[in-house]
Amino acid sequence: MRSPFVMRHLSRLFLASALVLSLEASPPTKLVPTLDTTPFGSTSSVTLNSLTYVNQGLVGVGVFTAGALDSRGDTLGSFSSFKLDSSTWRRNVNGSYSGTLYTLPDRGYNVNGLIDYAARIQKFDLAFTPDYTSTSVGQTQLTLTYKSTTTITDFNGNPTTAVNPSASALGALTNVPVANGKLTVDAEGLALRADGSFYISDEYGATVYHVAKSGQIKGVITPVAALIPQFTQASGYTGFTTETAAIATGVQTGGRRDNQGMEAVDVTPDGRFLVTMLQSATRQDTPSNYDFNRAYTRLFIYDISKNATPSTPLEHYLVELPQISSKGLGAAANKTAAQSELVALSRTSFMVLTRDGNGNGSGNAAYASSAGAVGYADNPMVYKNVALVSTVGATNLAGTVYETGYTPAVTGTGTTLAPVANIVAATTTDFVNLLNVQQLGRFGLNLNTVGASGVTTAAAASRTITAVSSNSLSEKWEALSVVPCLDAAAPNDYFLLVGNDNDFITASGTMLGSAYIGPSPTAGKETVENPNRILVYRVTLPGYVDPGLVVSATSRAPFMVAQNLRSTQLMGNSFNTMMKGRLLGNLRAAAPAKVADFDWRAEEQRLNYCLSGAPAAATVTGGLRWWFDGSIRDISDAPGGSATSMDARSTAGALGLEWNLSPGIVFGLGLGMQDGNSTASDGARLDYTGRSVTSYLIARGETFFGSLTLTYGSQDLDSIQSAGAFGSTPVGATTGRSLSAEILVGATAGDLAGWAIVPTVGLSRSTTKLDGYSEAGVGGVTYPNQRLSTNTASATVELAKDFAQTSGTLTPFVRAGYEHDFGGEDQTTNVSVLTNGGSVGVSLTLPNADRDLVLGVVGFRWKQGDFNAEASFEHRSGDNGYRESRFNLGLSSRF
Repeated sequence: MRSPFVMRHLSRLFLASALVLSLEASPPTKLVPTLDTTPFGSTSSVTLNSLTYVNQGLVGVGVFTAGALDSRGDTLGSFSSFKLDSSTWRRNVNGSYSGTLYTLPDRGYNVNGLIDYAARIQKFDLAFTPDYTSTSVGQTQLTLTYKSTTTITDFNGNPTTAVNPSASALGALTNVPVANGKLTVDAEGLALRADGSFYISDEYGATVYHVAKSGQIKGVITPVAALIPQFTQASGYTGFTTETAAIATGVQTGGRRDNQGMEAVDVTPDGRFLVTMLQSATRQDTPSNYDFNRAYTRLFIYDISKNATPSTPLEHYLVELPQISSKGLGAAANKTAAQSELVALSRTSFMVLTRDGNGNGSGNAAYASSAGAVGYADNPMVYKNVALVSTVGATNLAGTVYETGYTPAVTGTGTTLAPVANIVAATTTDFVNLLNVQQLGRFGLNLNTVGASGVTTAAAASRTITAVSSNSLSEKWEALSVVPCLDAAAPNDYFLLVGNDNDFITASGTMLGSAYIGPSPTAGKETVENPNRILVYRVTLPGYVDPGLVVSATSRAPFMVAQNLRSTQLMGNSFNTMMKGRLLGNLRAAAPAKVADFDWRAEEQRLNYCLSGAPAAATVTGGLRWWFDGSIRDISDAPGGSATSMDARSTAGALGLEWNLSPGIVFGLGLGMQDGNSTASDGARLDYTGRSVTSYLIARGETFFGSLTLTYGSQDLDSIQSAGAFGSTPVGATTGRSLSAEILVGATAGDLAGWAIVPTVGLSRSTTKLDGYSEAGVGGVTYPNQRLSTNTASATVELAKDFAQTSGTLTPFVRAGYEHDFGGEDQTTNVSVLTNGGSVGVSLTLPNADRDLVLGVVGFRWKQGDFNAEASFEHRSGDNGYRESRFNLGLSSRF
């Protein structure tokens, strides 16, 4: 029997364990203002999944005037979401930074009701110089320069609207919010894809739109069944209505709550997954419809690696949000700190902006004489935080009844609110607390919420407080973006940009052609001019894979592979094309008879011509001959239609011998060398050299001629410089090999005014292999071995005429032709990107090498005795902007 002492302690242990389990299962509570007292110059840190994240403090603030207009003539409005385009982010030599910021305004100024406001994306140039001092400074570290507005349009080019949705179908689209034949969009989340397109999350429909860079919607991710609003039949409500009465208890029974739809969206750093999140809990997960019971929201993860708008999520989780007491005096929680934005740090870790509803713009500006503990504010700022969220260990609800229907995933109420049995929610960990009085004060910012009327009332009671002003924090903070500090000494350090949503509150507003005054003087509900504002923190994010590196690799790697393969192939084929020029221009002299005049009974034909450029009228004897061919070529190309183009220049030369094996049969052998470089429009550069061995066999008949050419090439790509992320230039080197074979046949078909007509057709195949290599430098890419095989069918017609001179013969000629490269097919490959978070694999589709070319050649041949010379200029033009200009020179003679 256990002693009473042991039993008492076991009982206490069980009670403590039960308490811990209960606390872990319920959301965190914030009953008094959660203030950060970390002074500037010091750091605070938290640990998540064994990684330590560090907040190094506020290092800059920027303001953009609230009254500015966009290109549609409306007040510009600030940031329901924003993302900085990492491909534009640069650290300048003076220590400043610059880039392009894309921002998403809310649904327009709608104090008097929802309006026909078209969703749009604003574009800014951003400049930033961090301030690491401890002195008081202004809010000038970050500046924005407005550039343009892109209007979001549907599949037919029609703008969207922001009025109350009255239908849920538009054309073939279903389960989307619609009004008056337009998509209704309350744009709240913005994400960028590597291809320059966007994702926009919509609060009306719990919808995600895939939007082209032009603004036109390309695809839609419609909500899962559990998010589609469900109402009682008696209520008469249907679809995605936003009427306040529709969410009353006993009216809406399931789905996303009004004004609590898809608030945030982002793409994981590897570009493979889309993450989107409801602002707070679904109706079925909000017991008794109490505000403080909205604390378990939903997070969805979609695989976008193959389909930009998949129909079902791969993962689906509950995520806990804090419960808060809006008065900040320690009373029971009465609100949920809903989330307003997220940044995907990985597939399992996220930063989520979660906050109260107090601050400038809320209209909660009353004075409270009994609230001395919070500065006599009736609604003080209690909680505004960028929290860390991890789904590790959380229960995936994808495909379950919690996704396919309205089965509640949450039970209890208030402090007993928790997921139902067997469901574990993703947890939140406070990270960057915006409510740091000292750090905000250094930039002239404050946490005041009481209006001017309250200040007057306080003064009458001999109390001194300061009124809310344009330098008081806004109610709504809804935008996050992360960019690297590009500090070699601290590779895990990033700037975290946090932006407000000012609700278009300005004294000089314009909306849909009408002026308005946004600030309110109503006592206890005052609002003041609410500038567009961005706070910038420096943070340490261990293991975070900077998406800029992945985006850069994704965009440049296909071009680099195509450029390297194409350059290697061109080097390998260069000697073939020189030989082809000789064959096309010279072999006809060995078969001078016209096809129409061909006579099998003719006497012995002149078969002793060699690859010399000799006209038919001036034969040469056989024997051993030497030859030299050289070329200078300039090429412009965009491999496979790439957005990046390249300009290349190369020189090549070959020396060879040829001799008659038997009458009509000539064998030749040549050795060649080549060097050159190519420069791409994005700044990439390639320097290369090559060597080749060419052999050929010529068969000559009375009228027809033909040849078989084989060339093996070895290439050194000894300096490969790519246009890396953030203006960097990763470098590498590798080697390649090429093998090509070509069959060519032709004949002298006739003449035109004394000009011989010589058509030819050819077929060739080339195979290029490139060794794998790794780039050194920021975001260096490791490329595997690559292979490219293509076929070329060609046809040409030459016109040539001999003119006897006092010494020798001059033969001018012109040639036109067509070439078709085929069999290249689309190829895929996998590369890995070196990041501070380790190597990340990226799957790529390489540009198709197929194309069509037309060519034209003008030149002349000169023969004097046994010496022959040829000079020509050749131009080629083809698909994807391919242009080639080439000067050729050939010499030959008998020993």
